[in-house]
Amino acid sequence: MATDLATLGLSVDSRQVRTATRDLDRMPRSARRAERGAQRLTRQTDQMSRSFQGAVGTLQRFIPVLGGLLTAQGLTRAAQNAVSAFAELER
Repeated sequence: MATDLATLGLSVDSRQVRTATRDLDRMPRSARRAERGAQRLTRQTDQMSRSFQGAVGTLQRFIPVLGGLLTAQGLTRAAQNAVSAFAELER
């Protein structure tokens, strides 16, 4: 009885699996960075919105001042309002 021996060689290229695993491992860290960036953007947008609201309020106070400047009788009152409005800006 003759015995035949055969050798089977098997090679597996696992580089793509290692790359995918590494990429998946990095995903939570990237997601945290993205979340922090979004939170910073939200805070800055909120701050900008508050600044715009303050500017609108200041402009609304100046409208009567400018209207009063158009009349001779309102000149003194307009100057007093302007002083008050500028004092508000300095705060």
